[in-house]
Amino acid sequence: MATCKRKAFVPADFDREYDAKDSPYTVDGKLHIEHVEYHGPYDDFPWDEVRDYYKKWLVGMGLDYDEMAKTGDRIRQKKLKG
Repeated sequence: MATCKRKAFVPADFDREYDAKDSPYTVDGKLHIEHVEYHGPYDDFPWDEVRDYYKKWLVGMGLDYDEMAKTGDRIRQKKLKG
C-alpha cells in the first residue's frame, strides 16, 4: 500500500472471485500501465513462462540470463552477510 501511495497508483481490487487488474491510470488520471495481452487463467504461477520471457527480453538487450542470475545471487549473498 505504501508504494501505491508514494507513486499515486490506484490499488488493485481483489474480490476473491475475479482476477484483479491494475488500473491503467494513477490517482491523478495519468496513464502508467498498459495491458497489452491477456494470457488466460493459470492453476499456479507460470514460473517457466515468465523465466523464458525474461531470458528473451535480456537477449534482446544484449545481456546474458545466466550472468544476470549470478550477479543477483552475489548481491543477495552480500546483503545476507550484512
